[in-house]
Amino acid sequence: MNRWIDESSRVWMISPQLGRTIFYLCPLLSLLLLGTYFIDERIVAQLGREDSVVEWVTFICFLAGGIAAGLCARFFFRSKQRLYGVVFLMVCLMAIFIAGEEISWGQRIFGWQTPEALAELNRQGETNLHNTPFSPFEYAPHLASAYGMVAYALTRLIPFLRKFAGKVEFLIPPFFLASVFLVPCVWLFARATNIVQFTVFTSRYNEWGELYLSAGFLFFIVLVRRRLIQPAHPKSIAETQPSVALKSS
Repeated sequence: MNRWIDESSRVWMISPQLGRTIFYLCPLLSLLLLGTYFIDERIVAQLGREDSVVEWVTFICFLAGGIAAGLCARFFFRSKQRLYGVVFLMVCLMAIFIAGEEISWGQRIFGWQTPEALAELNRQGETNLHNTPFSPFEYAPHLASAYGMVAYALTRLIPFLRKFAGKVEFLIPPFFLASVFLVPCVWLFARATNIVQFTVFTSRYNEWGELYLSAGFLFFIVLVRRRLIQPAHPKSIAETQPSVALKSS
C-alpha cells in the first residue's frame, strides 16, 4: 500500500511523506469525529447544520474545483486534446451545479420562496433538485466517491487497465487520495443499505462525507492543473507505458 502511495505521489509531484499523511490522516479524522457521538452528539449536529462552516467549505471546494476544471478544459482545447477538453468542461459545469445545489442556489442568503411545484417535491422545501424523489443526483455522490476510491487500485491490479491507464491518466485520482474518497463511499453505502439508521447525528454526519468528497475532488483537479502547467514529471500511472494524450480522431 505504501508503495502505491509513494508511486502516485511521485507521478503527481508531491512528496511521499505528504502523500502518506493525506492517506492516513483523513480516515483518522473522520473516525475521531464519529467518536464524538459517545461524548456529545451535538458536536456533529452543530458542525453539520445548515449554513455551517462545513457546508460552506464544501460549497467553496466544489466551486473552486469547477473553476479549476474549466481552466484545465481550456488548456486541453488549446492543445487540440478535444476529448479531454470536453470531459473537463462537463466536470466544470457539473461541479458548479453541485456547488449551487449545496447552498440551494443562495435561497437562504437572499430569502426567496421555493416555487410551489418544487416545494411539494423537495424533502426540505428548498430550491434544489438533490432532495427531490427520484433525483438523478441521488446516487451521484456514491458513484463519484466509489470511483475515486478504487480507480487507481484497479489500474494496478488489472493488466488491461494498467496498459490503458497511461492514455487517461488525467482522469484517475492518485492512490494517496483514495482514503479521502473512502470516507464518503463507506458512509453513503452504510446509509443507503440502512446499516446506519437515520438520526439527527447520522444526517448531520453526511455533511462531513460531502466535505471529504468535495475536498478530494478539488485536490485532484488542482493536481491536474499543476501537471498541465508543469508537464515535466516522472513515470505515468502505467509506469512502463508512455503518457499519451487522449485525443479525438
